Amino acid sequence: MVKSRSGKIAHHRQLFAKRSEVPYRYLLTHRTVLEGEKRLGKKLPMPYCIAMHTVTVLALDGVLAFDLSTPVEVFGRARLPDGRRAYVVRVCAPAEEVDANLFALRVPWGLDALAGADTIIVPGLADPMVPISEDVLGALRRALEGGTRIASICVGAFTLAAAGLLDGRRATTHWAAAGISLDGTPISRWMTVCSSSTTVRF
Repeated sequence: MVKSRSGKIAHHRQLFAKRSEVPYRYLLTHRTVLEGEKRLGKKLPMPYCIAMHTVTVLALDGVLAFDLSTPVEVFGRARLPDGRRAYVVRVCAPAEEVDANLFALRVPWGLDALAGADTIIVPGLADPMVPISEDVLGALRRALEGGTRIASICVGAFTLAAAGLLDGRRATTHWAAAGISLDGTPISRWMTVCSSSTTVRF
């Protein structure tokens, strides 16, 4: 029996979802595929009928603008060969407005966006030792338990440490943070300086 094109797409979706265990809601819709074909004037190969990887950047008060903008620009501007975006990029925060030192940010997503992310990126803060709310720390822990990949930029490693995500692990942070102590123990005890960064064990 010859399957229709829509039937073939559904079949490939099922195979992909079974193989990678990606929830169906993350898969591109049939309509998206057809719109892409119409725009390009040709059929899209089946490998493009796959999940869009969601990268969520966590913005907290005191966030360093450079650290925040880097993943947004890198992942937000990446394109697939057919011109479509390679990633879904979101910026989330515990409040609608975030103090970014010299300016304020209006953030469209709340902490619940962390639960639906494939990758979470935590930028550094102007004061890496500022207390982080338990709502944020709990959301990061739950995301990790759910299998989400979590990364930090610069002194964002201190936020991950506050959540207990770096216990017994090694992490990289800014060399200028080498004199800071956690729980009374200088982190320089576990550091190895490497150019502009420091590898730290929490």
